[in-house]
Amino acid sequence: PLFGETLEDFLTEFKIFYIVRDPRDAMTSFWRFAGTGDGDLGPRTDSVDAFVRSAPSGQPLLFEHPPSTDMIARWCQHVGGWLPDMDSGAVKLVKYEDLLGNYDETLDGIADHMATPPIHRLHPDPSLPGRTPWKSTSGIWRERMSVETESYIGGIAGNLMFRLGYS
Repeated sequence: PLFGETLEDFLTEFKIFYIVRDPRDAMTSFWRFAGTGDGDLGPRTDSVDAFVRSAPSGQPLLFEHPPSTDMIARWCQHVGGWLPDMDSGAVKLVKYEDLLGNYDETLDGIADHMATPPIHRLHPDPSLPGRTPWKSTSGIWRERMSVETESYIGGIAGNLMFRLGYS
């Protein structure tokens, strides 16, 4: 909804990529970010379980229309909002996990979308300064999230997760 009719104008000049992440990892990462960052970056809770069920708050509300009931519904609204543009080929879906595990193949897909040969093959170094803990990892939710919350996420986001290849 933020782009509305201007998306077509963007697409005449730009290629758009949408990077998606497994919602369980996205919730775990966002929970940590909101709880440790400066300012009102989102709900501050004691656990990722509570975070998933929390109403969106703070700066994330600047980019949300209409408001979601909880953080996982917010993820669904955001990702789901881009599906028509991904389905049409206007926006290229890139999975975060593919950037980690299939870097070269993912870059090839990006280059294909841009109609250019891939020219950059330097892999990011996770040990460099400026990289924070948990970046360049997937599956961290298994260490922080209860089975009940995983089931809750599946109940709300399961169809979308399946469509995107997350089980």
